[in-house]
Amino acid sequence: MAATDFAITDKTIRVTQLSVAGLAFDGSALWFYSADEQKHVRIDFDGKILQEIETKNCGCDTEFDGKLIWQARPKDNKIVKVDPEQGQMVDYIDLPDTPSGLATDGYNWYRGSHSRKGIIRFDPESGADLEVFETPQTTSGIADDGQYLWHGANDDGHKLFKFDPELKELAGEFDLPFRVHGVTYDGSDLLVVNGDANEIVRIAID
Repeated sequence: MAATDFAITDKTIRVTQLSVAGLAFDGSALWFYSADEQKHVRIDFDGKILQEIETKNCGCDTEFDGKLIWQARPKDNKIVKVDPEQGQMVDYIDLPDTPSGLATDGYNWYRGSHSRKGIIRFDPESGADLEVFETPQTTSGIADDGQYLWHGANDDGHKLFKFDPELKELAGEFDLPFRVHGVTYDGSDLLVVNGDANEIVRIAID
């Protein structure tokens, strides 16, 4: 496995009175889904709420494509798309199984599944599987850092995995003192949702 500097920093974003699930960086701020409040929430890096969009029954992981929020919705095996400017859902994609984890590198789209192991590269138009990369556990909370895919696991929520999509192999495995409920990359560090507390933890990986 490739060596990686991996350090949990003391820089956390505390989110009060909102459950945090899924996480996406939109270039300047963060989006997550609050299952308890049934809405998407945009916050700055101090935790200040910038925008809220009511979106019923969405579920776990979140991604941003430069314009729309993509949200995995396990309830009915869909990915729904939310337009922040319109403040509403605008489209959806049907999937062959229950999604868990969602990420893009700007060209390829990846997701996990609650029912099978692997990172699934899928067609963003049809939702069809294109390729499945073997992983040791079922995948949740995926993030792309420009070279590697980082993801949590549904089986053991206290781990973070580093996967090389070019070599199609695991490149690292790291234990965490909390359960992973979402991962994103802000251009320098990983931001990981602490599922044991309403906070987002910054992890240095360079």
